[in-house]
Order: sequence, then C-alpha cells, then structure tokens
Amino acid sequence: MIVQESVIGRSLGLALILMSASSCGKSGQQHARAGGELPPHPTVPGLTMQTLPGDGLRESPRLLAGTKNQLFLTGIAATPAGDVVRLYRSEAGTWQHPVEVTSPGRPVFVNWADTPAALGFDDTSIVAVWPERFVDNENQPTQGYGLRMSRSRDRGNTWDDPMYLHTHIGGPEYGFVSLVLQAKTSSITAFWLDGRDSQGHDGGQMQLRSAVLTASGPPSKRTQVDPRVCDCCQTSADLVGGQSLVAYRDRSDAEIRDIALAGAGGPPTNIHDDAWKFAGCPVNGPALAANDYHTAIAWFTAAGDNPRVQLAFADPSGSFGEPVVVHRGQAIGRVALAWVDQSHVAITYVEARVAGGERAQIVVRLVDRQGQLGPAFQVADTENSRAAGFPQMVRSGADLVWAWTDVSQDPPRVVVAKTGATKLAKPSV
Repeated sequence: MIVQESVIGRSLGLALILMSASSCGKSGQQHARAGGELPPHPTVPGLTMQTLPGDGLRESPRLLAGTKNQLFLTGIAATPAGDVVRLYRSEAGTWQHPVEVTSPGRPVFVNWADTPAALGFDDTSIVAVWPERFVDNENQPTQGYGLRMSRSRDRGNTWDDPMYLHTHIGGPEYGFVSLVLQAKTSSITAFWLDGRDSQGHDGGQMQLRSAVLTASGPPSKRTQVDPRVCDCCQTSADLVGGQSLVAYRDRSDAEIRDIALAGAGGPPTNIHDDAWKFAGCPVNGPALAANDYHTAIAWFTAAGDNPRVQLAFADPSGSFGEPVVVHRGQAIGRVALAWVDQSHVAITYVEARVAGGERAQIVVRLVDRQGQLGPAFQVADTENSRAAGFPQMVRSGADLVWAWTDVSQDPPRVVVAKTGATKLAKPSV
C-alpha cells in the first residue's frame, strides 16, 4: 500500500485520541456489559452473502446505485503486476465479471478513506474517478495526489485515456469525490475536495468544487462550491428536488467542523449547530439521501466530547429539523443512508464494542421521519481501524445492499451482502 504523510494521517490520529478519551454514554437501545463491552446486536434478518466473480476486491469499496437498479462497486484489487482499480456492475441482482479501470503500474493512491468511484450515464456509458499520485518528469511518484477520471462507452470493456478531473495540478491533495446522476440530461455532477489553496501541514485551506461530466468531452460548469471545508472528510451527493447537492463537513475560521449542504448555484446551508471545535479533520464524512419528496442527512460528531451519530430530516420548505441521536457513547460513525420507503430511512454506522477498543460492529436500523428508532441489527463484526475502511450501503429495488472490507481475512477482502428492505423492523409507535 502506498503510504503518504498528509493531512489525512495527522487528522486520524487526533480523531482516535478524541474518541478513545471520550466518556461512554447511552447507546441506542443497549447498555455496556460489566467491563464496558456492548453485546452484539441481532443479525440482520435474511442477510445473504453475495459472491463477486473473479478475484474480488482487497479494500477501499465504494458502492453507488445507478438507473434501472444497476449497482457500481469499485475498489482496489491486487494483481501480480500491482494494484489496480477494479469495477463490478450488478444488473438485475447479478454481479457481472469485473473490468480493470486502471492498468498495473499506474501510481494509484490506495487509501482507506479516499476511495475510487464509478457511475453510469446510461445503460452503456460509465465514468470512473480515482485518486492517483502525482508523478515527476521521469514518471516517478511524488508527494501529493489528484483525481483521475476515465470513461467507457461499452459497459467498461474499453476505457479512454485518463485525464484529471480538476484543472489545477498543484497542491498536496485532491480527493473524496462524490458522483450524482442527472438522468434527464445523461450527465453526472462530480463534487470533490480541491487542494489548490492548501499547503498541507503548512496551512492554507481546502476547497469544495464541482463540475459536470458527460459521456464525452471535458468536464464543464466548473464551480467553487465552498472556499473552506474540512480537509479529508468524505462528501456525499444526491438529487434533491432535481438539483445536484452535496453534504460535507464545513470548516469555519474558528475550526468549527459541522455539516453543511450545498450545490453549484447557491450558498451553503448549515444542517445543525453542533459547534464541534476540532483542530484537525476527523476523517468521518456525512451521508445524504433523498427521494421524490424527502431529504435526510446523517453524520458523526463529537461535540462536547460526546461521540454520536445524528440524523436530520428536511421539512417541505427544505429546512432541517433538530437531529435525532441514532447512537451515542461508543459511536465511531462512518455512516451510510438510504430511503426504504417514503417514511423510513435505513442508516448504517459503526460502533465500538468497547470504548476506545478495536472490536466493533457494523449496525443498521430504520428511522422514521418523526425520529423514532427501529431496533438495531448487526451487519457484520469489524474493527475500529483504518484497514476496516467505510462500510457502504445502497438501496437497489426491494433490497438493501452492503459492501465492506473484512479485515478478519488474510489478506483482507471486500464482502457484499443484501437483504430485503422490508425485513428490517420498523419503529414501534
């Protein structure tokens, strides 16, 4: 694995120290056993493991839902010649044979938090975006990395020569891309963190920028969405009222790192005044999910030294109400979110079994728009570690589908599982 000394490494250490030092409060519906350990939740009803054809993926999964219940799963795969970005597509619930987006030898930046992504413009055309190290005149990797993109117009069988998503090729880091499809125009809006004004350890600030992608031609409608954001928290994008919007962790001059929502054409909206002052990036981005009528955002915060996962819903005017605490105390975060019907969202997050310890579990539960919590279920055991990465969850037809890195295997492997969305118990009123 490529290791880069960067803002990411510095910030993660601060985040782990903060979470380990935090006091343990109530946890959803459970309390810690004697000795401080939480018992496992019941297993997700009807959870079925899925087999990926070929050699699968080693790490860094990203799972996105396209049109007609297509799924796009990207990640890092090991080959005898080196690491590659690999893409799996699922059609009608069946995973197709994978394709290699990059060739061995490309300086792909392998990272637990900043992962490749791919999404279809239509039934045949796909764009893939991945982090890649900058190189010098002799094609040797240097400090810093950017975002490369490539497109295929034949379901991934062949790919265009890679190009940079961004125009500026200086600065330490460009990454944490989110992709959202505008099906009416067969275009995709990309949002990413842009380090052109950042000097890494020496200061500066990270921007949030966007561009519109089509199946051919260069990116267009390039926009600065926010001039100062958290350096290395994931972004999350979706269509909200027909507009491409992105949720992200903002950063004020006073180092308040709360969650905001923005698009390419308007000012950011602060979701809730957590007032989390933190001198570093927690590497723990939000999740945004919208349907035809409603919008929800989930996120982790440790404001007041109280680690917790929160969820807020927007009213018809677009204003977000007070968040409901989905989990507190031993929450790690790493959230994913998906609507299962017009009234309920499924939220996936990671919680520690022991405060400050490595043992953890991936959890899912339903929450209704009134903030009532359904019972929590365990998707899988995991670790509170970089290697475990960020679990993924999307809705596909009648199913919820997960992908995560199973670090109990040697070497680690990406695992995919699903269940019917109706199998999760709804909140009791």
